[in-house]
Amino acid sequence: MRSWAVRGLVLLLAVLVLPVALAQAVPGLLPLSPLQREYLAAHPSIVVGQYDSGWPPFESLRDGHQVGLGPDYLSLLARQLGVKVEARRYSDWTSVLDAACRGEIDVVMNVGLSADRTQCMVYTAAYGEAPLALVGRPGDLRASNMPDLDGLRVVIEQDS
Repeated sequence: MRSWAVRGLVLLLAVLVLPVALAQAVPGLLPLSPLQREYLAAHPSIVVGQYDSGWPPFESLRDGHQVGLGPDYLSLLARQLGVKVEARRYSDWTSVLDAACRGEIDVVMNVGLSADRTQCMVYTAAYGEAPLALVGRPGDLRASNMPDLDGLRVVIEQDS
């Protein structure tokens, strides 16, 4: 229970501090190689994939605009790099991943590392973590760790 409280406090702190950091972001402060600067000069706009259902609090749509931790970080980076961000909307997560692999979009936020995805995507260092949890009906104490799931019906998020 204590670790959830600590994580909640850290997330709350990040949400409170990030707007201040975004407001103070100054373009051009990131150390870039000449090749990276050349690329950005040739690509003043980057395309990010978004999908209807989102993944709050990391990313979701509010009034047609992307909001959440990922979009906030992307906005900060775009400002520091001096590029514009264009959002391209897809109906679901799988469509976003497929578009990235076809080269239709430049950025996909909040992607879990997998061998299949490394064939067509390059990953940055992680900027957050989402611990896994077992969730069940109130009062059903049959499963508290992975071996307890044997013989039970389990539901997982598709393509996660």
